[in-house]
Amino acid sequence: MDFTPIDWSLESGEGSNQKKTSHVVQVPFVNQCYTWDCGLACVSMILKVFSKSTDDVYTKDLDDLDCGESIWTIDLALILYQHKISLSFSTIMLGVNADHAKKAFYRRNFSEDESRVAHMFELATQKGIPVEKRRVGMNELVHHLSKDNPIIVLVDWTQMQCLGCDSTLARCWSCVTCRHGPFQGHFIVLCGYDLNERLLFYKNPDSRSHNLCSIPMDQFDKARQSDGTDEDILFIHRNA
Repeated sequence: MDFTPIDWSLESGEGSNQKKTSHVVQVPFVNQCYTWDCGLACVSMILKVFSKSTDDVYTKDLDDLDCGESIWTIDLALILYQHKISLSFSTIMLGVNADHAKKAFYRRNFSEDESRVAHMFELATQKGIPVEKRRVGMNELVHHLSKDNPIIVLVDWTQMQCLGCDSTLARCWSCVTCRHGPFQGHFIVLCGYDLNERLLFYKNPDSRSHNLCSIPMDQFDKARQSDGTDEDILFIHRNA
């Protein structure tokens, strides 16, 4: 996979001549409660960034979606919009990719999801939520993070890696299943980078031992661009 060089021209602040080679967005950690609610936990983290209540996420917000345990990225966008969080959604598939019906991860609810998710995309358009069909490069991710803005990303968890878990031998799920098995969709909150070490930092809602993970940029690109993710990214706009 081609890896785009990082733009080193990011500034650390207005009037500064120093390059902002690393940054971590402060994101309060929220642990998911079940096997299917990683997206809801990520939404809860974002709401906490804005000092907003998370009381409705697992109750009213989830009921309004009428999605059961099958939560898609567009659902997260609609919840955040409902809570007046400024965001934009980038994806390479506006709707449901029919090829995903062959994947075990999607197969159980696919027929119901296909029509429901299409309706959710229509609803997002009606509400004026920015949804773009496009690919996102690493430079854009880093630039967004440099402005102290977090990002929710759908990744293939079998392609993810946590250097912190590996180094401490902690048994978070990513260390056990790293790069093994069929596609496993999982939402994480991307919250920082280190250009010198070529690392990204993220919050894994399924973490059991610590709440800040790190991954090489090239490995993260593989996970977020894996077939099954549709390269779904929710940019959270806290600062311009």
